[in-house]
Amino acid sequence: MKKAISTIFILFVLTAWGQIVRAQNKVDLEGKVIDSETGDEIPGAMLSVLNADPPIGTISDDEGKFQLFQVESGKILTIRLISHREMEIIIPERPPKPFVILLDPVPVHTITAPSPRARWLKLPASMEMVEKMNLERGATSSLAGGLNQIPGVQMDERGPGGSHRLSIRGSLLRSPFGVRNVKAYWNAIPLTSPDGSTPLELTDASLTQRIEVQKGPNGSLYGAGTGGIMQIFTPRYKTYRKRVSIGGEYGNWGYLRNRVRFDYVRHNTKLQIGLIDQHLAGYRQQEANRKTMLYAMAEQTLDHGHSLDLMAWLYDGYWELPGALSPALVDQDPRMALPYSVDQQASVKRQRARLGFQWKTEFDYRFRQETSVYGNITGKDNPYGTSTAFQGYNRERAAGLGGRTAWQYNILWNKTRLNLTWGGELQSEWNDFQEFDNQLGQPGPLRFSGLVRSTQSLGFAQAELNLPWQFSLVLGSSLNGLTYDLQDHYLADSIDNSLNRSFAPVVAPRIALRKDLGDNFSLHAQYSQGFAPPTLWELQLENAALNTTLTAERSTNYELGCKALFFRRLLMFSLDVYYTPLKNAIIPYYTVSAFTEYQNTGDVQQAGAEFMFLYEYHAPLGEDSRPKFPIWLIRPWLSGSLNRYHYGDYIKTAQDFTGNQVPGIPSVTLNGGVDAKFPAGFSTHISGRYLGSIPLDDANQDYAAPVFLLNARLNYYTEITHRHSLNLYLGGSNLLNAHYSSFYALNAFGMKYYNPAPTMTIFGGFELNLGDVMVNPG
Repeated sequence: MKKAISTIFILFVLTAWGQIVRAQNKVDLEGKVIDSETGDEIPGAMLSVLNADPPIGTISDDEGKFQLFQVESGKILTIRLISHREMEIIIPERPPKPFVILLDPVPVHTITAPSPRARWLKLPASMEMVEKMNLERGATSSLAGGLNQIPGVQMDERGPGGSHRLSIRGSLLRSPFGVRNVKAYWNAIPLTSPDGSTPLELTDASLTQRIEVQKGPNGSLYGAGTGGIMQIFTPRYKTYRKRVSIGGEYGNWGYLRNRVRFDYVRHNTKLQIGLIDQHLAGYRQQEANRKTMLYAMAEQTLDHGHSLDLMAWLYDGYWELPGALSPALVDQDPRMALPYSVDQQASVKRQRARLGFQWKTEFDYRFRQETSVYGNITGKDNPYGTSTAFQGYNRERAAGLGGRTAWQYNILWNKTRLNLTWGGELQSEWNDFQEFDNQLGQPGPLRFSGLVRSTQSLGFAQAELNLPWQFSLVLGSSLNGLTYDLQDHYLADSIDNSLNRSFAPVVAPRIALRKDLGDNFSLHAQYSQGFAPPTLWELQLENAALNTTLTAERSTNYELGCKALFFRRLLMFSLDVYYTPLKNAIIPYYTVSAFTEYQNTGDVQQAGAEFMFLYEYHAPLGEDSRPKFPIWLIRPWLSGSLNRYHYGDYIKTAQDFTGNQVPGIPSVTLNGGVDAKFPAGFSTHISGRYLGSIPLDDANQDYAAPVFLLNARLNYYTEITHRHSLNLYLGGSNLLNAHYSSFYALNAFGMKYYNPAPTMTIFGGFELNLGDVMVNPG
């Protein structure tokens, strides 16, 4: 405790000293924002001085003019507008008058548009973004707080850093654990394995600049997955800097997290190396977890439009499995674990190593490509068990290789543009797995062992045509293949379960139409098909053989939506309605010994409506470019979804569940809050999440009660010196002390549905940036 007090005292002394030694070279900026191609003035561009205290900023007027008085030279001036590329300029000591800023327009069609909001507005599909500010509304230990703000997205966790699963417009029935039926990419490098599972534990909020989530099947470009696509982007530093960042975050339930990062950006080289170490004792017994991750990211700009990116991770993680509780056990003690889980030391120990490269080339304004390759190795030891009938020790060793390439060519004649995109993916992974009896957390007699090779292939092509009257038509399709090859290494039972299981190639078409009503409003309609083959572990039967009857899910998506930007593009609004019938839905069932196996149902009817609203209010500025009011920015936001997911045709063990609600999906979800920034360096985030009642079983006999969760965070940022800065924050989650489960076990035996979530949780942290040296190019 004394050390913590001493550390805080030193930080505040440095802060006070920084107020004295801060540089005082002030300059005035008066000028225009101009389109670099047309020479037209640009209204509505947002200009702000990075890390200024108090904040300094303005918006260009109808003639593109702006004024900023008494700003500090050497700082970074950022210029943002959704229709143009974001720009950063080092404020000179003697700025010219007028100070003219040339912004490059964003190409209408790019594989990954530089401006997220431009991509959001022009994409003829349902897509939402999680920006850095969204991730800073809670603790940095998880992406769940940010992802759950998106309508139609649900991420569950058993404690920060524990077991997790993710659903995009779909049921969690296929995911008793892990992430399935969602295709994920990290900076365009495939993150999802060829069998459809995603190692989401490799992600981290501190490594994420933004997340783009495309909802619904999008197999025409990305292959398997009826839920959606998640693309994670890491920060791209555009300024010239050398910096060491040290951070810590601490809270109740034994939570502590430490982080150190080194950034180096100069000329054409960008490098980031970091280490994260996180521990949690756990709210419940047998719920502790930890993770240690060393990572490196680099970007090298080459000649003639070429660039090369590198991403590398070393991950070591461990999380315990307390087991789900029945209502009676929750009433007895919500913090207890199942005694059998404790005795058997139910847990997961996982190590991962992953290396990825991305090569990008922009030959000219018409022709560009992105190609990525990766390799990974992983190991897992997993003693599990909740009863004598359901227990075991799983050991897995795996290695994989893969890559993706996407090429794009633009053809322009008169006022018509044709954009062609084509490419492919190829992934292969080898899984060497063994199953033992679990003897008090140690492997006992061998039950079976085998080697499975999973191979996934994808070829895709898409054409987007700009038509008269501001229409845009998208036609795309893909051809997908998946093969599992099992070699049975356990022949003690004299039965050879070796098998090659290939799924017939699947064609996934997509047709989308967009109508622009001006520059800031668009309507879209789309028809698409998707599919999701079973993962390796869904194919596995109790005797270690592969299920020869389980087939891929198929879905057809019908969607209508609109997107709008109003009031100088400070207000964002979207509305989507969809209907996605699912054929051959993959549903788990439990054997006599409580082993989970999977079967196909007749169909599932999925329908919903989703909306998002966000507004940024900037206080008017006085003659000194400071806000007239004691608040700089206020950002109210609201999102929500109405869901109607039910079985269309489903009979299981002589019970007819046709027409029943699909377990795990609330009929109503609402998220909302307010973000605010103040001139003194303070900012606040207040958010709430409402979940309606959730059916927990196919018979719809048991429901989870509705719940409302309130979260808040207070930040304070200051520059200690011109080269050093400090960020302090204090926050809390579940501030109303709601009693709920953060991870439901659906259709659970003995009504053991509930994994009670922590009650009120308080956390705080700091980030100290040292040696943030800005140097001019060259």
